[in-house]
Amino acid sequence: MKFTLVLPPDIRPHDDYGGLANGFASTQLALRALAEEGGPLPDLTIDVIDNEWAYERPFNAETGVLQFNQVLSFAREARRFPFPTALHWHGWFITEDASIWPDYKKWPERDVLLNLADVVVFSSRALRGFADLGGKQEGEVVWNCVNPKSFYPAQRPGAGLCAIINLTYDKGLDRLANLEEMDVVGSRGGSGRWVEPAENLNIYGPIAHGDVPSFLRSHEILLHPSRVESCSLTIIEAMACGLPVVCTSAGDSTAMVGDAGVALETWTRAAAREAVARIRADYDSYRVAALEQSKLFAPERIGEQLWTAYQKAMINFDSKVEITRKVQAKKPTGTRKQKGDNAK
Repeated sequence: MKFTLVLPPDIRPHDDYGGLANGFASTQLALRALAEEGGPLPDLTIDVIDNEWAYERPFNAETGVLQFNQVLSFAREARRFPFPTALHWHGWFITEDASIWPDYKKWPERDVLLNLADVVVFSSRALRGFADLGGKQEGEVVWNCVNPKSFYPAQRPGAGLCAIINLTYDKGLDRLANLEEMDVVGSRGGSGRWVEPAENLNIYGPIAHGDVPSFLRSHEILLHPSRVESCSLTIIEAMACGLPVVCTSAGDSTAMVGDAGVALETWTRAAAREAVARIRADYDSYRVAALEQSKLFAPERIGEQLWTAYQKAMINFDSKVEITRKVQAKKPTGTRKQKGDNAK
């Protein structure tokens, strides 16, 4: 069976967010895990539609990958692919400062959400609510996953606080100022407003993705002060390494962390200090909770959720095809009368 995935931008592993893998890598990992478990995906032919550099490059003749600007043209013309299509939507969700991404709902990708995909897979409930599909479909929520072969706890907990964020306002670097000394992995990358690091922050710059697990394991607690978030891979990977988390409530962070840390509705220095002190006072319990919570993001589990979403795409596609057939069957047949046919 032919099946198409419309995947998020920037499919390459990159260093802008401290070397973290992105949503596309998470999707790949989950599908691979499902296939290894004997799941149904090996029976599907999956075409990938890459929207990386969509406004700079057309169709990639070398790989045969359809670029996102072509997907947009399909959507705007209300055309559909002749096979089921799932759109993966990994984007930002605004909770605190609407000025960061003021025109989000005007982005042309919304045309794809509303007109093209048979199912939209969101990386968070918050993002699904913000996207507003206009009642045309509910959309499926599937969180990102973590690779347990790379992200696992150290035998003994590390020491000190850490953060893996862009050095920008939207990722909350300014909120780490005047707390205790901590190590920060990040760069000026991304589209947010750059912030001058405070003196208490040891900035390491971006690191390779393969070095992220050891960085996390060498620390005690992750701080994630982001103002803009959907489904943070940093939070997921930290918990898999046994680190409790202090974060904001941006995106789905509160539900993702659960009992494995403290999600602050309002981030202040006093609240952050209190959260760190609370975790340290009962660290072993929080560490156990972090490892337990990370099981929610196991690749096999996420892969099964993706397959459920893809099945809905097939059902929705078949339903649309049937409706189209009925409409076509009702169209009048025969030749149209030419002007003057009734003239005597």
